[in-house]
Amino acid sequence: MMQFRLRDAARRDLAEIWLTTAERWGIDQADDYVRALEDCLLRICDFPASYPNYEGCHGTFRKALSGEHLIFYRVGQQVIDVARILHNRMDVEDIL
Repeated sequence: MMQFRLRDAARRDLAEIWLTTAERWGIDQADDYVRALEDCLLRICDFPASYPNYEGCHGTFRKALSGEHLIFYRVGQQVIDVARILHNRMDVEDIL
């Protein structure tokens, strides 16, 4: 199984997702939601090519949906490089 690596921006995204969720729905829900995102990251490691490509102005990524968020990543030789974790309503082209 491959490992995943979160870029700094993806780490910030994950922290912001937890904080926003905790403020709106409580700590338990924030923990559950982030855990679901982490479970999706592990599924990506098992089956990295099973998610669709996303062609953007910053290159080609793969994207996976978890809850209300899209995980954008690239597949390397030994690692899944996670670029961003963004809400599905965001204009990802401007942010990626």
